[in-house]
Amino acid sequence: MKSIAIYTIGHGRHAWKDFLALLQKYEIAFLCDVRSAARSRWVQFNGTVLSENLRENGIGYEWLPETGGKRMAKTEDLERGIERILELSAEVK
Repeated sequence: MKSIAIYTIGHGRHAWKDFLALLQKYEIAFLCDVRSAARSRWVQFNGTVLSENLRENGIGYEWLPETGGKRMAKTEDLERGIERILELSAEVK
């Protein structure tokens, strides 16, 4: 089986340009948003805005709320979310 690397990142209080620079530094081609709600008090990290900004910079995006975010995911939902992340990682670079 081919080895893959999956990175994690939190947006915290990063300015958009700093967040994007981190993704580019590590050559991230696709971002899986594992928050249960794709919302933030910082508008640049709301799901639709984030998705558009990433796409404009050549980075794919998919929201996977079944992975749980702040709430505990049901085991079968979490397993499905992890399977989707693995599928995406096999498709991207």
